[in-house]
Amino acid sequence: CGIELSLSEAGCRCLADSAIIDLNDLQRDYPLATVVAPRAAERMREKVSQEDIQVLARFLAAAEQECSAE
Repeated sequence: CGIELSLSEAGCRCLADSAIIDLNDLQRDYPLATVVAPRAAERMREKVSQEDIQVLARFLAAAEQECSAE
């Protein structure tokens, strides 16, 4: 979190808290799986819609702005 999004430790906690509220299970799990379990992410990819990807992109952009002040 802190490397990819240049957030502080508090900013990363803010991001995690926001993800729990704003994203569904698949939208939270898929990005994590791409990093820690690429094979699982490949299997999950069939369930991830284009809309899910767009939601993730908007969420990350907004959360980075919101949480960077933390």
